[in-house]
Amino acid sequence: MRRKEIDILLEALDKTANSNTYWITLGITEENGQLETDIIQHLRTGSFHFELVKEDLHRGFNDYSEMIFPKGFDTPTFLQKPGNVWNGVEELRIDKIDKSLAKEILIDLLTGEQKYFSRSHLGTQIDFKKANQLVDDFFKSLDENGTWEAFNIKPDFLNQVDDYYNTNFIQLGYFEYNKRDLALAIKYEDEVNILLANGYG
Repeated sequence: MRRKEIDILLEALDKTANSNTYWITLGITEENGQLETDIIQHLRTGSFHFELVKEDLHRGFNDYSEMIFPKGFDTPTFLQKPGNVWNGVEELRIDKIDKSLAKEILIDLLTGEQKYFSRSHLGTQIDFKKANQLVDDFFKSLDENGTWEAFNIKPDFLNQVDDYYNTNFIQLGYFEYNKRDLALAIKYEDEVNILLANGYG
């Protein structure tokens, strides 16, 4: 699949939903009915978090990583922030959805129509025609990688941003709980990609 079209969609979602949007890629087994088990395993082992850190670097965020400039060195050093985003939930609610609904969900976040999500007052939404084209281009990129299915995952398995301040442990947060959290899974035969959005404000 072409990463260019994916990044264009992610950047648009950043602006319209006021989100730090991520694209996570995880290997899965080819057995039917194992998606939840596979994702939980990635969360439990930390590989989900590692993919989030990689995406943090790719997208130029500093939520889970940072660049430091040691004294006396010419180049910066990349450091992963301590902690993990998984909140320990062992059961995921995963609903298979058709591609038309997946498209509607994404368009709603892009346009702020409020069919499924709240509208961001800090975001800059786009009109339906442009949103439709962005999602069509995104789907064409996905099609290049083979046959895929869409799943909506209830966004309750990662720490909330405010959890960082609620305990004595390092809990890196992601979901904002402003009715613009999304975990949309794109499943291929041996790979699942998860589009994460966390609109705030």
